[in-house]
Amino acid sequence: MCSSDLAAPMVLPAIVGNVRYDQKWGSAQIMGAAVENKAQISRPGLFAAPGLNTTTVKQWGYAIGAGVKFNLPMIAAGDELWLQAGWSRGAFDWMISNNTSAQTSDNGHQLPGLQRIDRNMTVFGIGGNAGAGGQPVALGSELTTAWQLAGAFIHYWSPQLRSVVNASYIDITPGTQTRNTDWSLGGMSKANAFNIAKALIFAPVRDFEIGLEVGYMKLNQTLTGTAGAAPSPLVFSTAVPAGFTARVSPNVLLLRGRVERTF
Repeated sequence: MCSSDLAAPMVLPAIVGNVRYDQKWGSAQIMGAAVENKAQISRPGLFAAPGLNTTTVKQWGYAIGAGVKFNLPMIAAGDELWLQAGWSRGAFDWMISNNTSAQTSDNGHQLPGLQRIDRNMTVFGIGGNAGAGGQPVALGSELTTAWQLAGAFIHYWSPQLRSVVNASYIDITPGTQTRNTDWSLGGMSKANAFNIAKALIFAPVRDFEIGLEVGYMKLNQTLTGTAGAAPSPLVFSTAVPAGFTARVSPNVLLLRGRVERTF
């Protein structure tokens, strides 16, 4: 894998669109996005051709989704139920930035960085080696696929006091080459994560809110090695026996208070 050599070149802006249907009972929406994934590999001796030390690998990623909102005035004025589903290939961040959380950045802060599941594209060497440096002659790339289900219920206990309960499930599947590469070399296994959160928000006056939020997330993932002798269960190196796996299930607990004034 060449993930450690990735630079951050300029990418085109995401192309997004949606179609929404609003009625007295609520609304329904379908949406989509296309994003450019690009990695610039720059390392002496990377390619066999003299002087050719930099190349750019890119693939377009896609995300589609559908959601529905139900107005529930029969429970209390302002009550709403949100349901949403989405699928992406090479656009993982669009799956974790759904709008069902009391704080929409929750999933984005909790998932990326945990066992490296937040990767849109993986770049790897193919086609043999070039010279004594042992660098790949060419590069290949794969996109990560993910799908998600999410829901949220907003209830007004009074015009000034409301609660938000939301839950989501996401399933992540990297490409075949990525899943069959040793963890320490940039490989990445399948994973899934569950998130549930609760918020209580008090708005004494217009555009001013005081909130308390509690959230819990659990990630399930199996790391796989390819050759050698087993190291410690959660630290993989190039010396991991074929078929050796380790289950990792980190937990994230979030407790947050906030005071927000909108101008």
